[in-house]
Amino acid sequence: MRRFLIIFLIFLFNQALALDIVYPNKNRCQINAKSTFFVGNVNVGKQLTINSKPVKIWYGNIFVEPVNLKEGENTFVLESNGETRTYTITKPTPPKTSSGHKANEYREFPDNAILYTKTKDIRTPVREKASSGAKRVCDLPKDTVLYSVGKKAGFHKLYTGDKRELWAAETSLDKKHFSFLSKITMSEIFAQRIYSDDYYDYIELHLSMPVLYTAETEGNNIKLTLFGVKWNKALDQSVVKQDSFPNMTVRQEGSNLVFYINSDRSNWGYLATYKGDKFIFKKRKPPEKDKNLPLANVNIFIDAGHGGSQLGAVGPTRVNEKDINLQIAYKLSALLKQKGANVVMSRTGDTDLGLYERVDMANENKAHIFVSIHANSLPDHQNPYEKHGTSVYYYHDSAKELAEIIGKNLVSDTGLRNDGVNIGNFAVVRTTMPIAVLVETAYMIYPPEYIQLQNNSFQRLLARSIASSIEMYVLSRE
Repeated sequence: MRRFLIIFLIFLFNQALALDIVYPNKNRCQINAKSTFFVGNVNVGKQLTINSKPVKIWYGNIFVEPVNLKEGENTFVLESNGETRTYTITKPTPPKTSSGHKANEYREFPDNAILYTKTKDIRTPVREKASSGAKRVCDLPKDTVLYSVGKKAGFHKLYTGDKRELWAAETSLDKKHFSFLSKITMSEIFAQRIYSDDYYDYIELHLSMPVLYTAETEGNNIKLTLFGVKWNKALDQSVVKQDSFPNMTVRQEGSNLVFYINSDRSNWGYLATYKGDKFIFKKRKPPEKDKNLPLANVNIFIDAGHGGSQLGAVGPTRVNEKDINLQIAYKLSALLKQKGANVVMSRTGDTDLGLYERVDMANENKAHIFVSIHANSLPDHQNPYEKHGTSVYYYHDSAKELAEIIGKNLVSDTGLRNDGVNIGNFAVVRTTMPIAVLVETAYMIYPPEYIQLQNNSFQRLLARSIASSIEMYVLSRE
């Protein structure tokens, strides 16, 4: 009797799970897109229709089905062998906009006034345009002095002394310091030092106040600009001719101090920061090469994306991306160690980590290369049958070559669709040191790739391809 009861309960449980909808995760929801998709699984041998249209069931009893959305309420009836679910998805009607609205036009301050202010956040982004989606030029620490010459769409246009436009959001500025001036106050250099250790070459400047700066790369060369800084000629300029930066020149260009850091060796990354009023720029020294073991002296940081409460993308049978990422990261770490690399992982278990915490860990471990492992998902408006495959993201030009090598090899080695090598505005790849890329190995909601991602052999194939790509990259560097 007891055995019969257990079998009966199992039968009821399986019947209850005959249709498992992973996404959308609510029966009533709002999605502001032209389309979305249903993702989930059915019991073995079961069929599925959405509004009477048959849905393809893949190996593993999983499915993903795109559906179009019209403005207002959209009703979808899902039926699987007698079990019915109804979903109501509302697409909002776009608000009416009045023609000729100019509230977001750029306006300079009256009488050529300049607004003095300071940053209020630990990391204040400075962008190329007056938009939160625009490319970041740098992240400034708290209490950096900025000068604004006008406003647009909630952003301040920063004084640069040249034609370049740089913007900071008003929400990131400390209003208690706001005051209008007729001109900027130049920051002076009280002391300067250039030196080296085993890992980095340093430029250290003691300024009268922390100011806006940018660092731009072109090939192996770096142009470092400090805005509103006056070179103190009384200081010994011969300090810039030391062995640390043999090809560097320093110029006063109007109100800006510019360091042209030229090199005939590959750029392995740099980091600019403040410690109080002390500006520190450090440039990574290249690893010493070993002809027999190319990765012997290379420090590589492997980041398994997400973790802990951060699930990442969720697949059709509710496998979480965070677990897939960790499995691939372990395999990649083992292969790189076999090639002689010094490897550190951001996490070795199911733990929560902040994005900047991962970057800080890489720098603390003096990494040359940072690889973040992920599996992809899609926004509502895209079709998973058209948008899938493997892709690699980078942010700075110094990481472009590594991203391209990994992207090319992954497509060749796995046969996955080429989803591109792209610039990505992700916190873990915005770091200028180490060389950083983010690999989206495949898509969690595209059934053929989801099935592969759970396969140990396929995970090893991904890891081998990435490890070989890193080795190729290191061998190509001068």
